[in-house]
Amino acid sequence: MSDKACISRRGAIVSASLIAASTAMLAAGRAYGEEFAEATLLSPNDAISFLYIDNAQLEAGAEQNVVVSLSQHTRVSAAVLTVQDEAGAEQACTLSSVQDNALLFTFFPSGMGSCEVARLQFKADGAAYEIDLSEVDESYRSYKVAPVALAYSDGEAASGPDLHVYTGDGGDELAESASIEEAASAAVAAASRSRAANPEKTGPLVIALDPGHVGVSSGAVANGTSEANATWKIAQFCKAELDSYQKVTAVFTVTPDDRLGSSSELRERVQRALNQGADVLVSLHLNSTGVGNAYGAEVWAPHNASYNNETHAVGTDLGNQILAQLQKLGLTNRGVKFRWIDPDPKYDYPDGSNGDYYGIIREARKSNLPAIIVEHAFLDNWSDYNNFLNSDAKLQSLGIADARGIANYYGLSHAEGTVYRLYHAGTLDHHYTMDSNEYRVLGSVGWIQEGIAWYSDDKDHGRPVYRLYHAATLNHHYTMDENEYRVLGSVGWKQEGIAWYSAPKDEGKPVYRLYHEGTLDHHYTKDANEYRVLGSVGWKQEDIAWYSKE
Repeated sequence: MSDKACISRRGAIVSASLIAASTAMLAAGRAYGEEFAEATLLSPNDAISFLYIDNAQLEAGAEQNVVVSLSQHTRVSAAVLTVQDEAGAEQACTLSSVQDNALLFTFFPSGMGSCEVARLQFKADGAAYEIDLSEVDESYRSYKVAPVALAYSDGEAASGPDLHVYTGDGGDELAESASIEEAASAAVAAASRSRAANPEKTGPLVIALDPGHVGVSSGAVANGTSEANATWKIAQFCKAELDSYQKVTAVFTVTPDDRLGSSSELRERVQRALNQGADVLVSLHLNSTGVGNAYGAEVWAPHNASYNNETHAVGTDLGNQILAQLQKLGLTNRGVKFRWIDPDPKYDYPDGSNGDYYGIIREARKSNLPAIIVEHAFLDNWSDYNNFLNSDAKLQSLGIADARGIANYYGLSHAEGTVYRLYHAGTLDHHYTMDSNEYRVLGSVGWIQEGIAWYSDDKDHGRPVYRLYHAATLNHHYTMDENEYRVLGSVGWKQEGIAWYSAPKDEGKPVYRLYHEGTLDHHYTKDANEYRVLGSVGWKQEDIAWYSKE
């Protein structure tokens, strides 16, 4: 049975309204067509940096976003994007907004079935141009419109990625590019992103990391590894990486010390995320088929229903960003997927929309909290296991990839001058470094990553803090006192130069110094409460060591 034969009465009403809307858009396109009558033809390979299609699969009546980034032209004053359906009918989509050289087209597709971006016309600096996109690989410029709430035979809306990007390779060929993919997604997300659960919320972004099966069961077990054990490690590595970014707080929904009720587990996980002020919930899992014949990473996100629809937009774009990072590790990208339950009063949302199939997504959506499930790899696939899951270092790579995908989606950045803090349980030693690579490497060999310690000033404005190392005790020491640096260097300490710079006293926040006679170790902290507590349990308080930039 064809898609058109499956349109329900609701779908027919939606289609009728879209036809009326598209008639107005086509009229607008004809008006613009006169403006582009003398347009100069451009090659897409020369004129376009990337093409982004927000949804490769969407329901009738849903909004589509397309971004075209021009490589040579700026100051665009008008543009029309022509989209063609499988019957050859054209829809002219006018420009929604411009950001630098990126053009955003937001529209409601009028056609059904397979559609493709066919032509771009635009005006820049008073001149008119046209780009015929038919020579671009169809897989990069097409999407599919299905009837509203049409359930596929396997229960999912689409198995492929929702992000399509092409870019020139410097020659005559067009190729997909992961880095352009990230840039394209960021361009559209910047135009529409908001905190879905509470748009008025201020303060740090809160990411709830949900280690799958932890606190309830072992999850899947294969190749001598349990899913719960692996997801807890991935979650810790992800949090450590997120902690190195500005204006973000990562929290766990559960730890191995917790026990959740088997019948209320998913609601409890969501409620714990909400109690901690979460802006998004990322549930971390490993896949398994039981026979080991599948491989790769996929993300499950809220489907495109009218109820709290922003959760669908956030989940889809965030999922694509995480998959782009996992793909860089060598994992096969199985795409962002959606699954819902056919109409059932027990699971339907309050407005009658079909409930999402996966409980944690459904429960989170009820509170307008975007939630996704990241299935990193297949635990029972021998190749996936050996390449991505059989060591803590490989699990750390997965956690870091998750964090970088989250950071890319939300536009997070490392602060200039970030000083990271680590702790080694074996030596009871803290270590501080501005080198993010050192922070990651030490984290992979047993050091506990404790996030950001403080911020360095720049060398033209601040005063130097020197770093020394003692091979016998394995201790590092930090000081602003040039004489102390010189004297310690003369009695066996290795002088390692300037570690960072202290802000002026009247501009920064104090970093305190403590000393422990038992371990011969110094400790440094910006936390006045930590300074007070350690002083009460045997550490000698040595006052302010230097000042953090903020």
